[in-house]
Amino acid sequence: MESLSAIQIKERGNRCVGNQCLLKLSSGAEFHQSLTLTGVDCCFHISCVTSDRVWVSDGINKLILTDTTGAPLHRVEDSCSCYVEGNGFHTVNSESELIYIGMNYNINKLSTDMRTTTTFIERTDSSWEPMCVYWSPSTVDLLVGMYNDFKETSKVTRYNQSGHLTQTIQHDNTGRGLYRKPCYITENNNGDVVVSDSDAVVVTEREGRHRFSYTGHPTGSGLRPHGICTDALSHILVCDELTKTVQMIDKNGQFLSDLLIRPSGIFGPKSLSYDINTHRLWVGSEVNKTVVIYRYITRKGSLTDRTYFPWVPGCVYSSPFTGDLLVGGHLEFIMTGKVSRYNQRGQLTQTMQYDNKGLQLYEKPRYITEINNGDVVVSDSDAVVVTQRGGRHRFSYTGHPTGSGLRPNGICTDALSHILVCDGLTETVQMIDKDGQFLSHLLIRPSGIFSPWSLSYDVNTHRLWVGSEDNNTVVIYRYITRKGSLTDQSRVMESLSGIPTPGTEKPQQGNQCLLKLTSGAEFHQSLTVTGVDGCDHISCVTSDRVWVSNGHNLILTDTTGVPLHRVEDSCSGYGLHTVNSESELIYIDMDDDINKLSKDMKTTTTFIESTDSTWRPWCVYWSPSTGDLLVGMIREEPRDDTELIWTCKVSDDSDDSDDTELILTAKVTRYNQGGQLTQTIKHDSTGQGLYSDPIYITENNNGDVVVSDLYAVVVTERGGRHRFSYTGPPSGSGLRPLGICTDALSHILVCDLRTKTVQMLDKDGQFLSHLLTESQEMREPLGLSYDVITHRLWVGSRDNKVRVYRYITRQDALTDLRVIQILSEIVDSKLRMLRNSRRWPWATYNRNSTSRGRISDPLSLVTRLDSSSSAHQ
Repeated sequence: MESLSAIQIKERGNRCVGNQCLLKLSSGAEFHQSLTLTGVDCCFHISCVTSDRVWVSDGINKLILTDTTGAPLHRVEDSCSCYVEGNGFHTVNSESELIYIGMNYNINKLSTDMRTTTTFIERTDSSWEPMCVYWSPSTVDLLVGMYNDFKETSKVTRYNQSGHLTQTIQHDNTGRGLYRKPCYITENNNGDVVVSDSDAVVVTEREGRHRFSYTGHPTGSGLRPHGICTDALSHILVCDELTKTVQMIDKNGQFLSDLLIRPSGIFGPKSLSYDINTHRLWVGSEVNKTVVIYRYITRKGSLTDRTYFPWVPGCVYSSPFTGDLLVGGHLEFIMTGKVSRYNQRGQLTQTMQYDNKGLQLYEKPRYITEINNGDVVVSDSDAVVVTQRGGRHRFSYTGHPTGSGLRPNGICTDALSHILVCDGLTETVQMIDKDGQFLSHLLIRPSGIFSPWSLSYDVNTHRLWVGSEDNNTVVIYRYITRKGSLTDQSRVMESLSGIPTPGTEKPQQGNQCLLKLTSGAEFHQSLTVTGVDGCDHISCVTSDRVWVSNGHNLILTDTTGVPLHRVEDSCSGYGLHTVNSESELIYIDMDDDINKLSKDMKTTTTFIESTDSTWRPWCVYWSPSTGDLLVGMIREEPRDDTELIWTCKVSDDSDDSDDTELILTAKVTRYNQGGQLTQTIKHDSTGQGLYSDPIYITENNNGDVVVSDLYAVVVTERGGRHRFSYTGPPSGSGLRPLGICTDALSHILVCDLRTKTVQMLDKDGQFLSHLLTESQEMREPLGLSYDVITHRLWVGSRDNKVRVYRYITRQDALTDLRVIQILSEIVDSKLRMLRNSRRWPWATYNRNSTSRGRISDPLSLVTRLDSSSSAHQ
């Protein structure tokens, strides 16, 4: 009731201020709707009119009114978008009138009925150009970002309802310029003026005093801000071109989270508009005509006229240390919670509800437990909240990295005082220490469970019971062992029993237990390839022969770098060739057919003929496990105008070649060995496009399809379900992926043009390391190929060199004396068993070889003895 009485009621002004106490952030941005526009070529700026109508503009003089169908309802013919570099050139006032910058740099007003255009602010100083505008709903002023091209300086001006200049913001308190070139502008609920500048979000107070400049996360890491807006909770949201994210910061400039990371369908978020009525966020793309609507703010609870809200118990935990019962409860109609402690007689002894500032600790406690030190651990709505035994707040864990988002479910602690929690957002079990520091993802979308929901730790056996949200499966794991216990003869035998016999469909899977990563990539050799202008893509044929391509150049070479054969009709692209199990080259030709070149390089046949001129094959990969051919494809939509969104080179690299400017949509197709189409992968579960520009494609050992796409590595299951998109370490920090491959340990390796590194991630998308960084040995990496026979990595770079590295070796089981001893004892035991049974298997075996304790290959001998024993039993 106190919260309700504090709501400000105003006839006009910023109505969202009072509603803040009724709103909360949800656990993440929830997809609501997508629309494809037909009147623009991309979405550089959005201004909401109503909950289903918006003005959208691109960068080439197109400004349209549209609804949720995407169809144009009205077009403004005299907007300035092709003349100024600022993109936030329109806004909407409280009368639903459009205010925009015209071709002559006057600021115009279009009436609600769209019949009358009037000049609101006339340009009187030719040296200053208006770049962006925003109408303030709280003051009804118009904020204008301006740029002086001659002096290369900028300012923000404020105009009242009559169009009179009332304020200029240009310098900080030291006299230095605040802005370089403002391209978007907005206002926060507290009156702060928020500007998306060239390389920072610049925020000043209402009066003009500089408050802060946000330059990325972490501070100073780099930012290229575009569309910007604020929401009902006073958060600032900004599109970052560098990382392809929508970042959320609080009103004081503190980074909160990457709200969106290279969102499907949009790929490169460019523009933002927040609808104050529905609390929905409209996000426009810089690379296509897509606008997606999200919701990430919800109401805390439906208010009724009841004056009494009963506390509802939601979770319980019996403390093995004190014998007390901990109960987490919440109010039924308002999102507020508390933890109560009861002694063994059922008497209330403690209540924990607020921190030392009087703020609520909990919203809705769902699971509760206790650590060995007495700390109370609660799985709350969007955080793990930990308090001391006495009730003092210690920390709240909100995901890894901090603030990245968490939807905690089941929780427990173990004998080492770790906290384990199921996260519904990432479908992981995360392990943190008793002080809230993230340690690891203990489980990532575990097989059989898929979405871990509940946890229980058995203190007697040190085993972890994990229950599933999706099915009725419970899986038991062990991750803690006693120090000093042999890890152990039984474990050695488990490892031995897991080694498959030769002849399996995918031999490298069985060999994974025999392989290990070295401490780093070891340089093996380098070759300079003559016959190409760079090494964009590599396909291994044998351990000393590879196909290398760049542009239209496609050659076979050996470790000398000398061309052994040249393909004359290949297309110009990146991942345009692959090699099958017969050592035949499969490649895309100039006519967009997919050809097969025989092993002797005498016969070329068409494997898949291009029958649809609107779709072009863009990259290929032959699957050694299925014999299928995976093809990344693009569809080109020529633009009407000359402004560049995304340029795709469709002719050769000569001086007179033309760049055809295209908007791309993409898909992945699968063909069987007969060249018949068997599968198409195009959309995620919400219907949004998965791919924008697939330039390389490969497959992992588990059947996952791995694509190097625009700004992300996109991974789907064998059946086509989207698993994850990797956007750099940390997630959302930015990626420009090129060549890609997987290795025998199911790692994914990718070249990143942005950092000039080769990055290694696991099969679930977790970053492991920068395997290679730019050095004297390796310049800018472009293409990758992994040789499954020698476990060597071939890396092509722009300087025409291919460098070969080794970072995986076979585990030398004989270097561990304990393993040798155990294996020798096993061998002796089996030999005695066979002697006693009078079924000695090998007449030629030197029995004295074991008496000296010298066995050349105990593992092989154990396997042979097992086989012999089975055969004679």
